[in-house]
Amino acid sequence: MEECTIKLTAPIMHGQNEITELTLRPITGKDMMGIKFEFDTSGKMVVDADASFKLGYKLTGIPAPVLSQMIAPDVLNLSIELQSFLASGQWTGRS
Repeated sequence: MEECTIKLTAPIMHGQNEITELTLRPITGKDMMGIKFEFDTSGKMVVDADASFKLGYKLTGIPAPVLSQMIAPDVLNLSIELQSFLASGQWTGRS
């Protein structure tokens, strides 16, 4: 499995550093420990914002409070990438 890069539509700040993209390494079982997963009525996995920030931190090394600066569309993109990876075992739109 390869890393996944998400380009942010609006940069966030980590100290003096401007972050314009997130690079996520592949998820391991250890990363999933302590994260609650839920499913909707159709059986699709739901990755909420809290889980996205926790996993995002584990996969990028960027603290959750820094990630929480992201605007809603970027949070949604992060959640979609995590959800599709967890559900299918591969990154959406990636070969």
